[in-house]
Amino acid sequence: QIRFMIRMTDGHAAHLENIADCLELFFSRQSYDDFMNAQVQIPVTQEVLMRAFHKKLSPGKGRIALFFENKIEALGRLAKDPSPYVRALLALSEGKRKVPLIAAAIERKTVETQKILQRLVQEDLISRQGSFFTLDDPLLRFWLRSVYQASRHMYTPETGAWSKLLDESLSREYERSESEEQRDLASRLETLFKQFRNDSVVITNKKFSLPQFSEVLSRSGQGRWVTLTAKNAKTSWVCQVAGQKVQEEDVATFLGEIKKHRKKISCKIMVMLHGIQQNAKLLAQEAKIQLWSLRDFNALLDLYDLPKMIPLSGGEEDGTALGALAQKLLTAQQ
Repeated sequence: QIRFMIRMTDGHAAHLENIADCLELFFSRQSYDDFMNAQVQIPVTQEVLMRAFHKKLSPGKGRIALFFENKIEALGRLAKDPSPYVRALLALSEGKRKVPLIAAAIERKTVETQKILQRLVQEDLISRQGSFFTLDDPLLRFWLRSVYQASRHMYTPETGAWSKLLDESLSREYERSESEEQRDLASRLETLFKQFRNDSVVITNKKFSLPQFSEVLSRSGQGRWVTLTAKNAKTSWVCQVAGQKVQEEDVATFLGEIKKHRKKISCKIMVMLHGIQQNAKLLAQEAKIQLWSLRDFNALLDLYDLPKMIPLSGGEEDGTALGALAQKLLTAQQ
C-alpha cells in the first residue's frame, strides 16, 4: 500500500493530505479508542486504499479531481481554442513523450506542436527533459487518461458508470504496481535499457545520452549486485546496481570485472539505490564511473513509463533519495 501511494502521488503534499484525510475518516469510524491508541495497529487493506483514491478522484466532487479540473479550465486563457493544449496533455498522460508522437496525437504539425509544448512548459504544467516532455505529477497523468479522457466519450454523467470505470482503472494500476514488485531487479533493469532509442535526457542537471542497444544482458551477483552489459556496433556499456550502500571494495570489484571484458567499455555506470560511502564515491569519480542515484534511476524509469523503484527497508539513504514522500511515509512506517 505504501509503494502504491508513492507511485501514485510521488510525494505531492496536497495529494497525500487528501488521501490521508480520507483514511483518517474511515478509521475514526471503526473505533475512536483504537484510532487514538498508538499501540493498536489498524491495517490498511487494498479495498480501503482504493476507496480513498476513488473518493478524491471522483469527477465533479472529489477534491483532487476538482483541483485537476481547474487546471484544465485554466487552459482557456492560453488561446481562444485550448483544445490542442488539452489534447497535448492527454497525449503525455498516455506515455507519448516525444514531439513526433505528440504531434500525431493532436493532429498538428511538428513546429506548431513544439510551440504548444513550450507554452505548457512556460505555464509550469509540464517539464522538458532533453528530447522528452513529461507531466511530472503521476496522479494527474492517471486522472487525465482514466477519468477526464473517459468523460469526453460519455454521453451522460451517470454515477454508476463513472464509479465502475474509476474502480477498474484503480484496480489495474494497483495490480501493475504489485506485479512490478514481484519482478527481480535484473529484469527491471533490462526492460529500462531496452527502451533507449538514441535519446537525450536531462535529469537533476545531468545530461544523459542513451543509445539504442542491439544486445542487453543482465546477471545477479550473489544478491549483492545486478550487472548489466549493453552494446551495439559502436558502443559498449556496463552497469551495476548495488543492493546495499556502496563501499570502496565494491568499486574496486566493479573495476576488476570491467578489465575482464575483451571489448573496450565506453560507459561505466553504478546505480546507488542505497547511497554510497564518501571514499567509494571519490574512487568511482577518479575511475570515471557514472554514478546514478536512486532519484536519477527513478527519473529514467518514469520517462519511459516504467514503475519506479521504491525501497522501503530502513536506512537514512532511503528517505533522502525518495524525497519528501519517503520522509513522511517511511517515518510513519518505522
